[in-house]
Amino acid sequence: MMSKRCYAMLATSLTLTSALATAQNKWAVQNTFHIGGEGGWDYVTFDPQTHRLYVPRSTHTMVIDAESGKTLGDIPGQKRNHGVALEHKTGRGFITDGGGDGAVVIFDLKSNQVLGTIKAQPDADGIIFDPASGLVLLAAR
Repeated sequence: MMSKRCYAMLATSLTLTSALATAQNKWAVQNTFHIGGEGGWDYVTFDPQTHRLYVPRSTHTMVIDAESGKTLGDIPGQKRNHGVALEHKTGRGFITDGGGDGAVVIFDLKSNQVLGTIKAQPDADGIIFDPASGLVLLAAR
């Protein structure tokens, strides 16, 4: 989780940046969005295929359009979420939930509907999809 200082600076607004690479490899801020909502946030995941941002907000995960900043959906039911992994071949997303007994929440990438959960370590934290092995990998704190 973020330090109290970082949280205080970022809690009122979450600035999201998109970068444009030029011939000189310069980067520039393309958009800034002020995203409200309840809960702190941890690992933000960008989906380059759909231009969506997945923002874990403690007990739910917001789905944001990275071009307009509009909220497209909200995935409920987490106790203390941290990260999101995406797997387009099966159309599934995975959210680590380190609260309670620990779980990975599985959701549909198109509808954002929760499909189920898998038991995980109580301190489940970071998560990625590894396309080489076809596995979802998660780390515990």
